[in-house]
Amino acid sequence: MKKHLFTATLIVALGLAAGCGAQGTSGDVTTTTVEQEAEMLSSEDMPEQEMVQTDMAQEETGTTANTEMEATTITGVVEEMKDFMFIVTDEAGTSYAFSYSAEDELDLSAIKVGDKVNVSFTGTVSEVDAFNGKVLSVEKVEE
Repeated sequence: MKKHLFTATLIVALGLAAGCGAQGTSGDVTTTTVEQEAEMLSSEDMPEQEMVQTDMAQEETGTTANTEMEATTITGVVEEMKDFMFIVTDEAGTSYAFSYSAEDELDLSAIKVGDKVNVSFTGTVSEVDAFNGKVLSVEKVEE
């Protein structure tokens, strides 16, 4: 009885392994580059309402068409500071996480949680996406 159970289990396991490892040849696999995906998601395919919401969100976050050379400044209160990362909440209550590296040579020794600061940066920042850019300066605002 144990031999039959073992044999049945072995046959099922081998069948599953063969079925899961098989690659289908009936479907075509296509690859796209980032540029091709950007073209597919271009603004002309986007409904007008979504375009307006995207534009409004970019205006609120200050991320409209920033290139790597353009600097943007956000003013807010430092909510949290960690190694190579800090979070600033603006007056509207939106929190932004900024990351930096040792090569950025930022001196944040005078900045503490609760301080109102101006953060100058290049790139884009969003409350839901990771920070994509470089922090240029963090200056405490005198109240």
